Amino acid sequence: MSADGVLDWAIQTGITVSILVACILFIRRAVARRFGASAAYALWLLPLIRLFMPPMTLPSILTDWIVTPPEPLVQSVPIQAVPFDALLGPIAASPAQSHLDMSSVIIAIWLIIAAVWFGYQILNHLYQIRLLRLKTRPVSAELRPAIEAAMAKLPIKTCPEIRMSPDGLGPMVTRFWRPMIILPQDFTQKYNAAQQNFALIHEMAHIKRFDLWAAFSVLVFRALNWPNPLIHYAAHKFRIDQEAACDAYLLSRLGEDKTTKQDYARTLVQAAKQSPKHAINAPLGLAFTQSVNDDIEISKGEKRETI
Repeated sequence: MSADGVLDWAIQTGITVSILVACILFIRRAVARRFGASAAYALWLLPLIRLFMPPMTLPSILTDWIVTPPEPLVQSVPIQAVPFDALLGPIAASPAQSHLDMSSVIIAIWLIIAAVWFGYQILNHLYQIRLLRLKTRPVSAELRPAIEAAMAKLPIKTCPEIRMSPDGLGPMVTRFWRPMIILPQDFTQKYNAAQQNFALIHEMAHIKRFDLWAAFSVLVFRALNWPNPLIHYAAHKFRIDQEAACDAYLLSRLGEDKTTKQDYARTLVQAAKQSPKHAINAPLGLAFTQSVNDDIEISKGEKRETI
């Protein structure tokens, strides 16, 4: 495909994706109320699918009319045509070449800025992971029974790395290639046994559902659409729907009775109260408390409690 074709495809796809995202933002809450949080979360696949679809074209009737216009009613008298190239000589190719070069320049600048933006996010993530490794310590032995119980309920076979933070950070999961769960150092003091179980299962559910890879995909999508503020705004709403879908998945595993939902909501409130105001900036981290104060659905129209 030529540079002009790539640029046309990018512009057309960008407009279509923006329209899709705007529609999702408009209907996501209604879909969550009617069909559940998982259905609202699935809506976000539509912009990604659009990227892999061929360019949209006009109907064949219109394109045939444009390419082969109808015969004029009055026939013109044929005259001897002079080749256009003969009039302009070597200058004839200059405008087209200039246009092609301009398209290539625009594409190159776009991709360079996207790469710089994405690289900054990844480097920041790696830096924050390094800080976490320095500031945290391995999980205490007293939590091993709770961790094994949480693994058995999902179930997952391989225990992720779990570390405890003296800064009160967590519960959260980060590092998409080898997920790492961060718990506050006073986790066993601040959370009762049931709340510990909910928090651990929630973070492990993110791993089982590949939510960190979904967050990584959104980061790539934002990089490719770096000048579009709607995409960056929608990324926050995507995270809210992702958390709500994870909650719905967890409750479907544990039971959706009223007592379970209330106990789970209390765990969310407890996590929000204990979360430090100076929480570390983790662009690819899924924090248990991140969406507690957002007005979102957790399961079949029931909203999270807020503090």
